[in-house]
Amino acid sequence: MPREDRRVGPSASETGSKPAVLLLDDDERDLILLEQILRPDGFQVLKTTDPTRAFELLASHPVGIVISDQNMPGLTGVEFLRQVRKLYPDVIRVLFTSSYDPKATADAVNEAAIHKFMMKDWNGERLRTEVREVSRRYRPNNGTLPTSPK
Repeated sequence: MPREDRRVGPSASETGSKPAVLLLDDDERDLILLEQILRPDGFQVLKTTDPTRAFELLASHPVGIVISDQNMPGLTGVEFLRQVRKLYPDVIRVLFTSSYDPKATADAVNEAAIHKFMMKDWNGERLRTEVREVSRRYRPNNGTLPTSPK
């Protein structure tokens, strides 16, 4: 099994900065609610309903965490996060869904190497706690923007 490229460096919590969070969901209302939940913790929140736009945001911002809805038209969250893993292996990947699908969960773990699977139960405090926890694991790529895919 090949090892992923994991650069060693100070965690976001050690440097005092918080990684930007990119939210991808096909429901604009869900994006607004997620943003409202995460903003009090000082995260820069980027959000979009379009996977293509999400990749543009990844290429132009120092994103540390991507939270993607699983159930989107045209491209599942697992497919999106699999591509994120290939292009930006340092980015922490979280799958967020309103319905439990064992196959999608297995695919998310095996193919997209997600760091966390979360149900959309809209418990704001739980979501904030989970995002704070995964943000502690983020290791920025020497403080620079990720390289654009070739």
